[in-house]
Amino acid sequence: MRLAKSPLAFRKQLQWLQLGLLCLFVAVGLAYYRVQILNHDHYEALGEKSRIKKRVVKASRGLIYDRHERLITRNLPAYDLVLMRDEMKDRWDDLKPKVSAFLNVPEDELHADYQRFRATLMSLPITIDKDIRFPSVVRVLRNRTQYPGLNVNTSSRRDYVYPDLFSHVLGYVGEATESEIERDPRVGLGDIVGKRGLEKSYDAFLTGVDGTRTVQMNSRGFFFSDNVTLDPIPGGNIIVTLDFELQKIAAEALGSFNGAVLLMDAQSGELLVFVSAPSFDINRFTRRMSDEEWQALVNQPNQPLFNRPIQGLYAPGSIFKVATALAALESQMVTPETTFFCTGAFEYYGRVFKCNAGRGHGELDLRGAVQKSCNVYFYQVADRIGANQIASMAQRLGFGKPTGVDLIGEKKGLVPTPKWKKERFNKIWYPGETLSVSIGQGDLQVTPIQLVNMMAIVANMGHGPVPRLVHKLERGSESRYVQTQIQHVDLPESYFRVVRDGMWAAVNLDQGTGSSAAIKGRDVCGKTGTAQLITFRNDSDRKDTRLMNAWFAGFAPKNNPEVVVVVLVEHAGGGGVNAAPIAREILEAYFSSHDRIDPI
Repeated sequence: MRLAKSPLAFRKQLQWLQLGLLCLFVAVGLAYYRVQILNHDHYEALGEKSRIKKRVVKASRGLIYDRHERLITRNLPAYDLVLMRDEMKDRWDDLKPKVSAFLNVPEDELHADYQRFRATLMSLPITIDKDIRFPSVVRVLRNRTQYPGLNVNTSSRRDYVYPDLFSHVLGYVGEATESEIERDPRVGLGDIVGKRGLEKSYDAFLTGVDGTRTVQMNSRGFFFSDNVTLDPIPGGNIIVTLDFELQKIAAEALGSFNGAVLLMDAQSGELLVFVSAPSFDINRFTRRMSDEEWQALVNQPNQPLFNRPIQGLYAPGSIFKVATALAALESQMVTPETTFFCTGAFEYYGRVFKCNAGRGHGELDLRGAVQKSCNVYFYQVADRIGANQIASMAQRLGFGKPTGVDLIGEKKGLVPTPKWKKERFNKIWYPGETLSVSIGQGDLQVTPIQLVNMMAIVANMGHGPVPRLVHKLERGSESRYVQTQIQHVDLPESYFRVVRDGMWAAVNLDQGTGSSAAIKGRDVCGKTGTAQLITFRNDSDRKDTRLMNAWFAGFAPKNNPEVVVVVLVEHAGGGGVNAAPIAREILEAYFSSHDRIDPI
């Protein structure tokens, strides 16, 4: 058995280890002496200069112009009050009451903004007030030493040159919500995004790419350098299809009424006019809006935020007779020469359905029925062809689905059928419902832009363009024109000619319901509509204009059509009296400007 060594045997090794440790401590001490004593000033200067921060340089949002390149949306300089957390000397809870008293801003508002951003990097500033007045900017900068961390950032604020004229088309921008940040990886806290209209539809194109600013400063807050090390890339510009002058004329023609006016190029689908009334000032959304202001706006009974051309669901009234006429011709149960006699009323299953002419229209063929908008004629057509035939044609003409216009939030409307009613309400379809739908009443719901879409198809004999609001996209030196998309309805051209002849007669011949839209030498084709909002109980209801919406839809000229027009006037009475004159005014303005300048 071998015995362990005595501890004395390790003495020599321990002595060498002690000597090594001593040398190590001496070397470290000499190094600290060199840094802290001999070269103190040198390293202190380096430390003072080594504080480098990265700041975001926001890219400017793209601009929007009308079709003649008149600026309608721009960016104005703005100043935001920010909190630089990495420069604060006091805790936020201690600094908050001081800043609140200094700015005269409630503490809870400041704290709400702070809480939203506190999880972000400390080097990122927190915006606690946007678009502050210039005197406040000067006041903050003069007192920066008393409130370390409080600063002013230069930014831009969206400004709409004509805030009431294009509000429903342009929409507005605002700070991204949590849900928007979750849906889009491009978007971060504090970013400005499109909320409605084209600002939302084309947000990705309008939004640029942020750059980087590198700031070098010492511990006392003095700057050594401040340079943009990565240039931001501005967002793209948009040239819309709208014409400023025509838009203004249309809005003025509608006057104090609620409603919608649309004017579209019949060949390209470019919307020259897009008016929804009442309008609202979109510049109110570029600044912080209180809850009271927001509630006052959204609770107005006339609903100024409601985009009527794409979201309003209405009974189209007699304009829908165009679809019924085409369905009748396709069924071959009715020909252009088929006649029915109108006595002013039609008794059906024990119920009396009245015509728009109390004394009746007498003997009419299909063209005459369209011209005079005879309800009794179309009641009898509907009885022959049935609800499904009418619904099928309506769907092919674009009803019951979005048109595809480049705005988010378009409603699809409703084309009722017996199957739909059974599935939705578990009820049977009554024959009288077919009669109501045939003249644009009942459960039928359409949007004004769907009527524009149908009129374009009829004007072009079954080949209509999809409505759109953007003409050209520009980014840097590159530009791209938006292409026209054509939709096709496979029907013989002769069917469309019959309907177009009736629409031409409705405007240009005696006893036509749309004679108020006639323009000498322009061959305007049109169809009026008077849609009742309730079931009339008596003759007094029939005379109450508040219970009826007025419509006019048409195109001009008859051959080689250039434009399609739709006018809706809510709670105004007859379409021939209240909507057709507005259509005439807009068409006159269009042809007057078209004679002077060529369209783009």
